[in-house]
Amino acid sequence: MKTPPKRKALPGRKGVASVEDVPKNEKGGVLVREEDISSAFKFLAGGDSTKITSKRLRERMMLIGRDYSLHEIRLLFGGKDTMTRQQLNDFLLENEVTGFDPIAHAFLTFDASGNGFISESIIRNVYRNLGYGDLSKEEYQILIETADLDKDGKIGLDDFRALLHSSHQKEESPGENKMPDL
Repeated sequence: MKTPPKRKALPGRKGVASVEDVPKNEKGGVLVREEDISSAFKFLAGGDSTKITSKRLRERMMLIGRDYSLHEIRLLFGGKDTMTRQQLNDFLLENEVTGFDPIAHAFLTFDASGNGFISESIIRNVYRNLGYGDLSKEEYQILIETADLDKDGKIGLDDFRALLHSSHQKEESPGENKMPDL
């Protein structure tokens, strides 16, 4: 009798989940919702724009501390300089990507030191770079108290995942306050 393959623990997850637990689409790839694409597109393209340019994507990634070259970004765009919303939908909605957890991967963008947590300096830089200004000590403390669901004083992958999950629930609930589009 064959033994099942070992589950791959996700970074910062204390063995609770694995890539096998990531929701799947009809083709067995990573489930991506149209709402997720819409939110990402607005952030990356800029408001009402109909396309994401490689230059704009590079600028937006630099806001969160990632400096990709234009060459690397053009590779993501299939060698082109722009991507439309429809192209992004076609690329993501029916993907066949397996063995990948997009939330864990997004978390690693903010976990610059690789220690399993988002540092205070990263949080402060992201807020500043996104145009929200400098966080006071009190504002930072409120943010941590709100986001730190396991109450260990840090924002780890589990906290990050829960924050993203709760933002989906708020999007589905009419009348809730949402973050402004940047």
